[in-house]
Amino acid sequence: LEIDAAALLVAEENRRLNWLWPVCAAGRLSAIDAPAGFDLALVNVLPERIERDLPSVAALVRPSGRASFSGILIEARDDVSARLARSGFAPSADRSSGEWCALVTTRRAG
Repeated sequence: LEIDAAALLVAEENRRLNWLWPVCAAGRLSAIDAPAGFDLALVNVLPERIERDLPSVAALVRPSGRASFSGILIEARDDVSARLARSGFAPSADRSSGEWCALVTTRRAG
């Protein structure tokens, strides 16, 4: 799901180039009606823009499902990790490149 039309075009191209077949669509998170149904969520957005939606993201990921949050500045990693933990995401790994990092999490049950 992508709210930026240009980014959706890039996602579609990457999907095609990598022989992946997820459904890509334009819209907002509220448009998804699949409670706790996703095994994996890939969230690439600045943390301050997604924080208010974290409970909704958590509701869409099944317990023990994974969520990868990227687009995080290295210096914000600990703060973002704490916010994710408060929203039901347990950290499991992180990756960094230059000044950016991604946090891989597992959704806690309950």
